[in-house]
Amino acid sequence: MSIIAVISGSDGSIRSSIHLKFWKFGCYRLFPLLDLRSIFKVSFMCKQRQFIGFLFSLFVGTILTITNCNQNIVLPEFIEEIVVNGYLIVGQGVDSVYVQKTLPIETAYSYDAASVSTDSIFISVDNRRYQLSEYADKPGAYFLPSDSLIVTPGETYRLEVKVGNKTVRASTTAPDMVEIQSLSADTSFYPYPDQDKSIPIQMSWNPAEQAVAYELSVIAHPPYDLVDFGMDRMVKDHLETFDGDTLKAFPPANDFPVSKYETTIEIPWFMFCYYGDYTIKLYASDKNLWDLSVSSAIYMYQSSEFEQPIYHVEGGLGIFAAVSVDSVHVHVKKQE
Repeated sequence: MSIIAVISGSDGSIRSSIHLKFWKFGCYRLFPLLDLRSIFKVSFMCKQRQFIGFLFSLFVGTILTITNCNQNIVLPEFIEEIVVNGYLIVGQGVDSVYVQKTLPIETAYSYDAASVSTDSIFISVDNRRYQLSEYADKPGAYFLPSDSLIVTPGETYRLEVKVGNKTVRASTTAPDMVEIQSLSADTSFYPYPDQDKSIPIQMSWNPAEQAVAYELSVIAHPPYDLVDFGMDRMVKDHLETFDGDTLKAFPPANDFPVSKYETTIEIPWFMFCYYGDYTIKLYASDKNLWDLSVSSAIYMYQSSEFEQPIYHVEGGLGIFAAVSVDSVHVHVKKQE
């Protein structure tokens, strides 16, 4: 079995949707400030996170059942908050900014139930004010005509949303364009999780001014082989499968935060979960995205550090961030 990485080009003006979602934090986000070599030692734990999560949930559920059978749980008073979710991508227009509201904890989430039609929503830059329009077929999603505003490095963009008597504000400064300079192409035998090695794929880039940090996203393109190389041995030797459920354990995209002081990274082997084609995207992020990523990871696992994640949104919750992005393509396959 081998892994072959082939550069097939880069694209500095990607027009696909951004893959960073502030509510998704994998196990890799536990280590935002560590050297990657330190992270390799916990990679097998990351691969097993769903199984461990199941055992932990079972344990907690058992304890709660034993200790709380005769206790009435009193929920705190529900306070409805406005939630914004908007990313500005350097070199592109504004598409899309989502406005939703929080729902009571006992209410099942649905996009339609959470979506909000605003009284007004504006983005301002350089004393110019642009009013966003709501998509006719997507309530709660707002945009600007593609030629009306192009996100420019170094500019500060201010968002203002009004819903009834509530006003939500946020601002972000767009970083410079990030540009991938090199990506090594090499062949290596795939290291199973119990081996302290990595795929020899090294990527370097030019530092982006105004960037607070970087985010690496490794995205598998369907149709990928669901019998991924991590499961080749694990399914056969360790796991019992039920209608192929265990083969869905690994996501098609993995994100990894990188310090702003790094301009070269060796991509860890556990970022690749399937054979086939991949896009590797590198995002230069602003302070808003970085603070939310780090504080959310710490909040979930060490909640005493923060009362809640850092949103940088006044009068509400969510994320309003600016990023620049570049990408390259690689291919991963078995040894013939």
